[in-house]
Formats: sequence, C-alpha cells, structure tokens
Amino acid sequence: MKRWLCLVACLLFAAMPLMYVGQDASADTFDGKFDSFKRLDIDQFEKRFDRMKRLEILEFETMVGIDEPFLNPAVFRDILGGGLPWVLKTAEGELKANGKLEVEVEGLIIPKSASETVGGTNPAPFFLAAVSCIVSLDDFGDPVYENVFTEEEDTRMIGNPENGDAKIRAKLHLPETCIAPAIFVTSPNKMWFAVTGN
Repeated sequence: MKRWLCLVACLLFAAMPLMYVGQDASADTFDGKFDSFKRLDIDQFEKRFDRMKRLEILEFETMVGIDEPFLNPAVFRDILGGGLPWVLKTAEGELKANGKLEVEVEGLIIPKSASETVGGTNPAPFFLAAVSCIVSLDDFGDPVYENVFTEEEDTRMIGNPENGDAKIRAKLHLPETCIAPAIFVTSPNKMWFAVTGN
C-alpha cells in the first residue's frame, strides 16, 4: 500500500512542471488573442471615426436672401447683415463633419427694386462663406456662437461677377462643438447676403 502511495505521489510531482507549462501556454494564447482583439477593436473604431468625419452635418438645396429686419446694422449670429436686400435664383451645398464645405449659388444679386444704382447686379467682387456654430450657452442661457469663414482663394466666381454666380470649396477647422450649424454667403468684408441652416 505504501508503495502505491509513493508511486502516485512521485507521478504527481513529476507532472507538476508539465501542468505549469500548459498553464503558461494557455496564458500566452489568451494574451495573444486579447492583443488581436484590441487591435481589431481599435481598427474598427478608427474606421468608424473616419466614416463619421465624412458624414454630412448639413445638406441644403436652398438659401434665403437677406431682407428686413436683418439688414445692417442688425446682427444675426454675430454676423453683420448687408445694407440692402438680396435675392438669388438657386443655391445648394453641404457641410461635412471633417469641415469640408461646398456652396454653389446662382443669381445672388441685389434686386432692381432695392437700388437704382446697383439693383439687378452683384456689386461684390467675390463672395465668402461662413459656418456659424452654437458652441455653448452663456450665464443667461443665450447661445454663444463661433463663426468660421472661408478665404478669397476658396471662391470661384462663374462668368461675370455681377451675375452673382459662384462656387465655394473649402476645408474649414470647425469647433469641437457645432450645434445647429448655419451657412452664410457673405461679402468680402463678412456682411451676410444669404443664409441657410437647421
């Protein structure tokens, strides 16, 4: 009987290193799978984040020309209004989450009835575009705006600038928080002529 107990004890003692080796191998396998999972999870997150950046924040097929009561000296979303009414034939564009902005307007002019001198034309040499974001609320609960403007080189006037036809393409650095964005078409000195938004 003692011989059998001794034999069993010896076998168990001899098997202990093999058991630990097996445990180490299993741990290594688990760590490898976990690392693969982490890499896969990070890759998927980055791909989703890239897709999110390409998503449209705002897409529009119309804009509204400025008129009373928004004319200068009135300020809307911290942007000064133009001094005369403006009208337009068509407008379209989109704003993406990565800051890519496209705006196209046709026939953005001052109506003939608004001015005897410049009525029926666009007197501005080129247009700018602006993205207006609500970024926070002040102590009184009123919205705080941050406005990001395009540059002159982002605009291509089509044909005679007096016709008011233009394409604007830009990559803007938007604020981290951009609630209820609005898109303006403005003069070179950043007075707005037309607007669209949520």
